Amino acid sequence: MVLASPRAEAACRKNNLGFVDLLRPFCFLDRVNVPVRTASETPYRLQEFRLRLFYASEIRATPIELAEQQLLDVVNEAALDEIQGDDLRAQSSIESSESTLSWFQKYSTAFARTLAFSEHEAFDHPVACLLVVSSNDENPLDVFASLSDVTNLPSLLKDGAMDPRILRHYVVLHDNQDGPSDRANEMLQNFAGTLDVNDCSLIRINSSPLDNGSPVEDIWNMQISDNLKTGCCLQINDVDEIQRFVIDLCQKHIIPYMEQKVRYLNQQVAATRRGLKNQLKNLWWRKKDSEYPDTPSGNVYTYNSVESQIRVLADYSFMLQDYDLAVSNYRLLSSDYKADRALKRYAGVMEMLGICLCLLDQSRKEADNSLETAYITYQTCGPPSIRYATRTALWWAEVHKTRAQYSEAASVLFRAGTEDATLRAGVLLEQSAYCFLRCVPPMLRKYGFHLVLAGIRYHMSSQRKHALRAYSRASAVYDGQGWNFIGDHVNVYLGRISLLLGKVDAAVQHFMNIMACSHQSAPTQAQFLKEFLNAVQNLETKDEVLRVRLPAISSDDVYVRFEDHRTYASAMAASVPEAEWALLEEELVPPSSGAPITTWLDAGKSNKKIQDFNVCVSGEDVCVFLKVSNPLQISIEVFLMELICDVTYRLCRTRRDDELKTVCCRFPLNFSSRCALCSENSSLILSNESFSLKGGEEVEVCLKTKPIEEGLLQVVGVKWGLCGIVQCRYDFPVQGKSKSSKPRKSKIDVPFHKRLKFNHMPRLEISMHELPPKINRGEVRRVVLEIQNPSQASIKNIKLKTSHPAFLMFGEQGDLDLEFPNCLEMRNDGQPKDIQCEHGSSIFHFPEKTFLEGVSTFLWPLWLHASHDGKVSFKTVLYFEPCEDTTSLKYRTLRMVHSVQVKLTSCYLDFFCLPLCF
Repeated sequence: MVLASPRAEAACRKNNLGFVDLLRPFCFLDRVNVPVRTASETPYRLQEFRLRLFYASEIRATPIELAEQQLLDVVNEAALDEIQGDDLRAQSSIESSESTLSWFQKYSTAFARTLAFSEHEAFDHPVACLLVVSSNDENPLDVFASLSDVTNLPSLLKDGAMDPRILRHYVVLHDNQDGPSDRANEMLQNFAGTLDVNDCSLIRINSSPLDNGSPVEDIWNMQISDNLKTGCCLQINDVDEIQRFVIDLCQKHIIPYMEQKVRYLNQQVAATRRGLKNQLKNLWWRKKDSEYPDTPSGNVYTYNSVESQIRVLADYSFMLQDYDLAVSNYRLLSSDYKADRALKRYAGVMEMLGICLCLLDQSRKEADNSLETAYITYQTCGPPSIRYATRTALWWAEVHKTRAQYSEAASVLFRAGTEDATLRAGVLLEQSAYCFLRCVPPMLRKYGFHLVLAGIRYHMSSQRKHALRAYSRASAVYDGQGWNFIGDHVNVYLGRISLLLGKVDAAVQHFMNIMACSHQSAPTQAQFLKEFLNAVQNLETKDEVLRVRLPAISSDDVYVRFEDHRTYASAMAASVPEAEWALLEEELVPPSSGAPITTWLDAGKSNKKIQDFNVCVSGEDVCVFLKVSNPLQISIEVFLMELICDVTYRLCRTRRDDELKTVCCRFPLNFSSRCALCSENSSLILSNESFSLKGGEEVEVCLKTKPIEEGLLQVVGVKWGLCGIVQCRYDFPVQGKSKSSKPRKSKIDVPFHKRLKFNHMPRLEISMHELPPKINRGEVRRVVLEIQNPSQASIKNIKLKTSHPAFLMFGEQGDLDLEFPNCLEMRNDGQPKDIQCEHGSSIFHFPEKTFLEGVSTFLWPLWLHASHDGKVSFKTVLYFEPCEDTTSLKYRTLRMVHSVQVKLTSCYLDFFCLPLCF
């Protein structure tokens, strides 16, 4: 306890410090090495000692409102200092939680300080009183007397809860800026007649001028909350003198006083309370409850009562590290308080008993029982004592941590966290989570669950940054685990808290993770979607494209339909299996280039990389079919869904990233105008689809793109507008072929395909005129084959092959005006004309000089002969080649399928001749 005169405080304030602040950095003595003898005759060495200094005005119980505000300041400071800029999701390991533990230690220290100077404990009772005057004070003895006045003493001393008969030490503080210390030395000599010289000390400070800066290290910065420059008038000799004073005060005054006090009290207790006779006497003559008035903390005990003297003896023994003597007195005192039903004092004694037993490491079970008894008893005393129960839980958890019992420590902290105030509950639950993380092996699920509970409490206490940290670390546990509901809870709160903190980008990402929440109810899904759209509207970049999984696109059901050298006249032709067409085209199309390589020795070395792409034709549609589904139970609107394509053009002309923005289809935010890609002068034309999806509905969407120029086209993905607000995209997970045909145990990433290579190539349109849907068996009909070339390129080497050569016969150019083929006409002598009808050949070669110019039409007659009844479906392939060999497509085919129903006639005449025998 410190009582200082105003002039002494003014001398210290030149350094932006008070007298107590000036001494505090030197109050922890780690190498004191003082011999101490308490109850036993054998002395022991005290190696560490800590001195706590407080002004007399500070020695009082802290009001609950002020205590909570002080703890709130510690939490807010931690949120500002340590949480900003952290990679929160990555901090799920033991090393990453050290920063949180550091501010938790500050919180624990501040929390224990708010519970100091309680009436039921003697641990915080002053041991000595420092009376400090300045060398400039007139009549210092009168100043000492005025400082010792009862009005300046703490209320606990006035009420009789603390013993006023404590050690007094007198200090004269001299300011060297006021001149030499002769007057201060003279004052000490004048004290000899009135005071004990051994109880007087002189401290000289401020040896440096005011404007000389700070010649010593600023060791007081941690003691001062304000950002002030401290120690600016002190020199090294001043610091050394202060340190020597603190050491002498502890070694020569305080420790010997406490030693004598312990011996004296121990003798008094031994004479009155120890032994069988004294115990029986105490049991028989135990004071009744009516002798002392009841208070919420139990009966009132003054400082001169036997119980208070035993408590002082036990606490002094604890501070002097004589834990055996402290344990014996705590046990003796616990029975008295328990008999008097002074529950709060009983809980305090059991708390100290448990701590002493842990330090002695004698009986772990008894130590745990004592701490648990203290915890339960504090809770029994009512709400004002709940904070003391929390303090007991903190000591108890630290005991388990020193034994590496992290699971037990987590249970204790969780137990305290569920019964304490909201903010403190969040702090304790978070620490219990870190205890689960330190278990061997780590208990990750409990770690994440307790972080979620802590995040809820932080959010309820408006500690958004702490809540964000807790939820972010919990998300590292639950991501990808399939726990849908708790994952949604974590992402929702991360999104809401991030939005409140102004982290809009992070909020959008968290809300995106819960868009496909098919397991939630319809009102919950509507709420999630509303919050997501609200977060998107707060983005700084309004046209940012997001990878939202709404609606859901099945990557397994995405396929591309385009025409390379194979074209189809109808959808029916496209539905025929490729194997049937390949069999029909065996003799029609040229064989693959090069002779077959029999062994790997026959193959030459090549450093050229093989490009993995398919070939299509510019000016023709490339169709991408994909299945789009709504995983929600509510309806959603999809606007302007179209493909995202990367294009590389011919003649080594590549569009850079800034030029590809037009190709990548960045549509306007209002979705009212079309993209520039659809203009006539564009080299790539894209189609779009807009539709509405009901809850759980799935549709197949066909998106088209048409390249105009030659080059390479890669279909990257698809983009769309969601609810008229969000711009979304989805990239197709297309991978290249694996080099090895053997199945691999692990998944290996393979580079993406270059999907399509498109060149200029004519496309023919074909139709069969006068093809009847029904025909009688044996009937012959003429069919006109019309071939149209809408392109500018000319074609040559036209061939036609059919799967039913007996059903469809090829005519001649002159047959266009005939009703019957020439091969069926009779000569004048009754014999058919000698004209070859290729009934057995399935390939018809058009004349060599047949060229089909660009934008022209070509007609050729065919003869349909219904040779058998039933439904006949015949496939036909038209082969042609470009006149100019400028592309990688050397030829092209047009595939057709036609069906004719052949009916039986009502009358069928057949005759044959037999030889006539006589």
